[in-house]
Amino acid sequence: AGYYAEAGADKYTPCPDGRFNPLPRQGECIACGAGTRTAPDRKSCLFDCHFRPPSAPAVEYDLSPLRSDTSMHGPVYDARGQAYYVNVCTTEHRNTTCYDTSGRPIATFACQVTTHQYAEDIGDVIGFHELQHEPASGLVLHMSHGNECPAERDEPAVERTTDVTLLCDPEAGKGQPAAPGGGDVVEGPRCHYSLEWRSVYACPLCTAEHYHFVVTECVGDGDGAHRVKLYEWKENPRRCHGGAALPANETIECTSWGLPCPAGEYLDTSGLEGACKAAPRGHHSIGGGTEYTQWGAWPEGFKTGAGESGWALQGDTVRSGHGGDTFFFATFNFYTDGTVSFLYKVYSAEQSDGAGLRLLVDEEPATPLLSNTEFEYRRVTVPVSAGTRVLKWVFLGGAP
Repeated sequence: AGYYAEAGADKYTPCPDGRFNPLPRQGECIACGAGTRTAPDRKSCLFDCHFRPPSAPAVEYDLSPLRSDTSMHGPVYDARGQAYYVNVCTTEHRNTTCYDTSGRPIATFACQVTTHQYAEDIGDVIGFHELQHEPASGLVLHMSHGNECPAERDEPAVERTTDVTLLCDPEAGKGQPAAPGGGDVVEGPRCHYSLEWRSVYACPLCTAEHYHFVVTECVGDGDGAHRVKLYEWKENPRRCHGGAALPANETIECTSWGLPCPAGEYLDTSGLEGACKAAPRGHHSIGGGTEYTQWGAWPEGFKTGAGESGWALQGDTVRSGHGGDTFFFATFNFYTDGTVSFLYKVYSAEQSDGAGLRLLVDEEPATPLLSNTEFEYRRVTVPVSAGTRVLKWVFLGGAP
């Protein structure tokens, strides 16, 4: 093991870097997966279940919480009733799910249990690949060197392989693998299998890039005057796990931040210390709040209902869905008592009792029912108390 000899060679040669051989008297070595390296004895490939995307080396994934030393993750069933199981960081586990035709447990990262109740190895070599165009939103595990898939008609024999796309989902917890898109198709093309796994552990490790801070107004008088420097995650829920924790909030002197930024500038808190910077052309400061004017895509943190219960994006506005009650919502941190203000227009050919727009704060009505404005925009401003608040806009009783 760890060596190979080509046909006609009179001696064995150690496997080169990037390749390995777990068995003796082999004619070639096996390629290690991407993001792994050859072990010193050349009998296996080494990795620590961490991965840094080549295009975003500051991003780091730690998949060790998905490691299972007891059983594989699954099953995932396809349309033919075949079951799929995967593991992430090890092939060493008490495998009670995948056995070959002789009844021996298979040491592998992925297996397929056929309808005949024996299993196929569909990938016992693992590689780590970045998620194309979104290196901070997940990664792809490529599992190769599975059992040979026999030739069929005009198609040659191929080795079985599996791709597991891990997607960052802060609300999924550990999660479980599934067929892509929630369907029941796993195989395609022939003898290549695809699974999808939404998990908080598919999010990168937290770093200082995932949080920022805000500074409260100066409170108190004389020597007791102070501000509070509050740290918060840039996204709520945060799209990272483990790693760096939020720094403790700090009490600072009012003079530590000097005078407010002058007109045309804003306080940039992207670094560890704040600094006044010129507002980009076409932008203005709104005094510590956030303004949303572009609705070509949902802003970060906003969500809407599925299907007909969702709202539609229309560039510079967002429109309620067709039929029944439709909604969209987002979570905001109010460091002090504040307000939420928005323009709205409600119109319909036929008015029905109970139909109209309403803003909910933490699921409690914050506005009366806002009904027909006869095609005119109107503004409403609602007070919101300090704290983490869920703002939800609901259109009730919409007509199809």
